[in-house]
Amino acid sequence: MNLRHAAALALVVWYYLMVPPITNDVSGTANGVQSGAPLSQWRSLRYFATESECETEKARAGDPPRYSGFDPRSLLPTNPQVDRAWKMAGEMARCILGDEHGPKTN
Repeated sequence: MNLRHAAALALVVWYYLMVPPITNDVSGTANGVQSGAPLSQWRSLRYFATESECETEKARAGDPPRYSGFDPRSLLPTNPQVDRAWKMAGEMARCILGDEHGPKTN
């Protein structure tokens, strides 16, 4: 086997930044976190090539999202209830090893 064949067989490894599901009240506003949810139900925010990149971003995972989509003109209003829910989710965030198919949650 030559080097090119070996490289083709190498697994692509990613680190997924995962947060637990955020719960909503009856109006659809985020109000908490499902801390007991299995990892398979957690949400992947982003993925990284290295664990250190993931851990660095994890420190900011609790910052509430302020943009809807990618248009900076669509700045979302501040809502303390939503901010608390995102902060709780961010405090529980984990970097999970995975591959191109997604995080390994089993």
